[in-house]
Amino acid sequence: MIPQKKVSIYTELANKYNLPYQVIEVICNSPFKFAKQVIANDEDNKDIMFAYLFKIKLKKKFKNESAQVRNNISENIVDSEC
Repeated sequence: MIPQKKVSIYTELANKYNLPYQVIEVICNSPFKFAKQVIANDEDNKDIMFAYLFKIKLKKKFKNESAQVRNNISENIVDSEC
């Protein structure tokens, strides 16, 4: 049996929509680049929804911990200003 070469999904989409491969690659990867930036931001605890795919949520215990840390930091700032 001869192994068949697998065609990249980017190539299939580029052929289907008659767009350059690079454009398709950017379109497909952009939601994940955005998610990476949002996840890296410690101050933002909002959920991230990937349309038609899935939703990423921070567990409640981690949301509460991060809220407590932010409150402690803000209290320390207020105390140091006085």
